[in-house]
Amino acid sequence: MGTVHDPLNVNSMDLHTQAHFQLDAVHLTKVVQPERSETILHDVSLSVLPGEFVAIVGKSGAGKSTLLDILSGRRSSFGQVFINGYDIQQVYNYYRAAFGYVPQHGILHPSLTVERSLWYAAHLRLPPHTSAQEIEARIHHALVEVELPDRVRDQPIHTLSGGEQKRVNIAAELLTAPLLFFLDEPTSGLDPLLEKKMMQTLRHMADAGRTVILVTHATSNMMQCDYVAFVSDGWLTFFGPPADALEFFGVDDFADIYEIIDGHGEHWHQQFHMPWARHYKELIADRQQTRYENHDTVPQAFTTTEELWWQFKTLSRRLLELVFRDRTATFLLVIVMPLIALALLILLDADQLVGPEAIPEHRTYAAWRSAESALVMIGLASVILGLFGGSYELIKERSIFIHEYLVNLKIPSYLLSKLVVLGSFALVQCALFLAVLSLKVHLPRDGILLSGPLELFITLVLSTLASLAFGLFISAVANSINTTTYMAIIVLFFQILFSGATLNLDRATKLISHFTILRWTVDGLGSTLNMQALGSKTQLCTLHECEQISVGVQSMGVTYGTNLDHLITVWSVLVGITALFMGMTAFFVSTTANSKR
Repeated sequence: MGTVHDPLNVNSMDLHTQAHFQLDAVHLTKVVQPERSETILHDVSLSVLPGEFVAIVGKSGAGKSTLLDILSGRRSSFGQVFINGYDIQQVYNYYRAAFGYVPQHGILHPSLTVERSLWYAAHLRLPPHTSAQEIEARIHHALVEVELPDRVRDQPIHTLSGGEQKRVNIAAELLTAPLLFFLDEPTSGLDPLLEKKMMQTLRHMADAGRTVILVTHATSNMMQCDYVAFVSDGWLTFFGPPADALEFFGVDDFADIYEIIDGHGEHWHQQFHMPWARHYKELIADRQQTRYENHDTVPQAFTTTEELWWQFKTLSRRLLELVFRDRTATFLLVIVMPLIALALLILLDADQLVGPEAIPEHRTYAAWRSAESALVMIGLASVILGLFGGSYELIKERSIFIHEYLVNLKIPSYLLSKLVVLGSFALVQCALFLAVLSLKVHLPRDGILLSGPLELFITLVLSTLASLAFGLFISAVANSINTTTYMAIIVLFFQILFSGATLNLDRATKLISHFTILRWTVDGLGSTLNMQALGSKTQLCTLHECEQISVGVQSMGVTYGTNLDHLITVWSVLVGITALFMGMTAFFVSTTANSKR
């Protein structure tokens, strides 16, 4: 076995000091929906040498994007793809810094400026503690390479033209100086002039030493490529120089090839593989016979604590900037709880949480029941804040996340940044909520362990974090924003119905209530209020007289313990719920991202 070595020098911007890669695809077959045996790629073999510019061409649904994804290692298939003799699936994590991939959709947040987007992309992809000068140099070099003027650096991406946005996406991939560059429809939606400039840019990239493989419908600039691969119905019908394709198919215009191969992919695939077909022999068969077979130990990628921390800081900073650039989001993340508190001021009495000094005359009154109604509303506010604060956070940027994950993004850093940043806003909101509420409503002076207001604050914060984790889980499993909305509403009703403080619960439903965040929130808040003591402030009035009695708390499903162990248990359960849903979210996020492979 040979020694493991790293052919990449990620800190160098000189392509000539880095290793070059030969890409070989051997008998690729892709089957989806196995029960129907639907094959979308049939026995495709290719060989691409360093510095070659290759276009994969065909009509929509021909299998072009699937082939590109398999060649780039982002999807698996029957057959194999080799990178310098290594199976690409085995070394993908190790070598992915050498791959650049630009999908059809945007891979950057549109509200950020070009410069800030590239700054964050560089921090996520380059080694920790790369110097500011190095990052600035890479950003400048990438923008020059895609021929974007300096004036766009301070413009939000969504204000740029379609062609400029595509160039920014390409620039983000160039930050790590990749040697294998894959692009899916980079010229779609561009006018003929921009399309020509884009192809010229890619030609220059190949001339500089990169291997460039793109999917395209366009044929007007095909002569810029070294080789063209025509695909029809999942069959490779031709691979060779563009001019030779015209001769092979016997036409004068590339557009005519579409009509000839449409519905006849298997026939032309057979023609291309005939013994006398020199293009298959010279460009695929002969190349693969001399393909370098690497018998070195398969190199492995390792994630360090430093890398996780570096990405966490970068992602947290990016999320904060995204929030502050969206004034509506900033407003909601600061003012929702205080607004709910203002509404509660209208509905609650001053002594509703601590009980009156004197029991009201001539009416039935239970201080604990009045306080419990208020606690449900207070706890519900924290659940709503967290649940809806997290339920849209992942789904709205899923395509960006998947791309960044396949490049280098670490799921623990990603999810923790969401929890910490959004949780920080929850801290502010819960503090403001209690401050506004205290303008009229008396809060308990003393709690079980700490001061009354501080204990209430801790319970509300833990409730919000648990709900936020639940919201992130919803965002991870939902397949659309509309689905997310309905799921969040259903979960919210489940919390209310089974909280144990709104409806009478039998033995089975009381057990269900233990799985609701609102039940534990109300329990923790009620323990701080000492609901058992409030139970002594009870008056029962009949038709003729009223009698003050001490009946204790007759709760429908909440225990309201009065000792420290109970309070710690409630807080521990809320922390445990947070950890549980964050773990489940990580599992589903990872599953979703890896399913794209």
